[in-house]
Amino acid sequence: MDDAALPRTIAIQLDALRHAGATPPLDAIESLIEAGEPAAGPLIGFLEEIEPDDDDWTPLWAAIALGELRDPSATPALLRLLALPEGDVLSEAGVEALAKIGAPALPALLGFAREARGWEARHYAYAAIGLIPGEASYRFLVATLDTDPLLWSALAMALADLGDPRALTHLRRILGGARGEERAPIEEAVEILEGRRPPYPKLHQQAWRDRYAAIFA
Repeated sequence: MDDAALPRTIAIQLDALRHAGATPPLDAIESLIEAGEPAAGPLIGFLEEIEPDDDDWTPLWAAIALGELRDPSATPALLRLLALPEGDVLSEAGVEALAKIGAPALPALLGFAREARGWEARHYAYAAIGLIPGEASYRFLVATLDTDPLLWSALAMALADLGDPRALTHLRRILGGARGEERAPIEEAVEILEGRRPPYPKLHQQAWRDRYAAIFA
């Protein structure tokens, strides 16, 4: 990425992200969000060029900004965050950014979820799908209950997030075959869809500064 070819304001804020380390570059993120579409390409370039590691927070700051920009062209770069080994906060930021992009990200997200070999990647993909309401999300998650029993818990939580009560029939069906610790999340999802338990908090709907307050602290 050639910063010399970028508008000066964007180039300055990208440089602030590069050198922020673990200190959140709040003003730089805010400025990039305010810059709008012109900032999306350079931020996507960050995610494509930088190899995420435990010592580099730059991809996290880029993912947060891309989530606020909601540019569908960021989808492939954000999907790669879901496949990181032990992605933790960075993978969660990818999930929430994809959820903010919403329906335009769904076709690529569904393809990623079908093809991902690692269970962690599929786990994060299912979580993102559950945050994008619609028939396509519902049908995919229900069908995947039969093809990915290893992740029944993640699928149940995603269906609870989706909030479609039609899923109750399918969740009750798999509950009969669930064992040990995997039963609790399925039972919880059933209770949420029955209205006997409050839904999970929609963290991606919080203001980004509030959402990452714990990290910023």
